[in-house]
Amino acid sequence: MPKNKTTLIFLSEQQLPYITHLTSELKKKEMDFFGAIFPGLIYCAEQYHT
Repeated sequence: MPKNKTTLIFLSEQQLPYITHLTSELKKKEMDFFGAIFPGLIYCAEQYHT
């Protein structure tokens, strides 16, 4: 991934147990990222929790 790219990450609350591993892996790959945690995510009129 080019160095001038930043990744936006949306997670549901149910994914909280995995956030430490996810951020650790992204840092190992030297990826810039930011994001937010929500009770659920909506995509194409469907609600997702995982």
